[in-house]
Amino acid sequence: MGVYPRISLADARAHHGEMVKLLAKGIDPQAAREARKAEQETLSSNTFEIIAREWFARQQPGWAEGHYDRGERAFERDIFLRG
Repeated sequence: MGVYPRISLADARAHHGEMVKLLAKGIDPQAAREARKAEQETLSSNTFEIIAREWFARQQPGWAEGHYDRGERAFERDIFLRG
């Protein structure tokens, strides 16, 4: 949950209440947390950039090298998000 004072007593109690509800339903809180984490990782691995790069890789054999390079650079420059 966290260390006091980062997590307030009210938040700790709310979190505890959620865990008790899961246990009452027969759900292991740790397993539920791991499932949520796995789902988030799956969602983050389906970004536009990853899918676009996969598509470019599949198209590459049928394209001239220059066409592939220009397209990839344009996506990197204009479309893909950079932090």
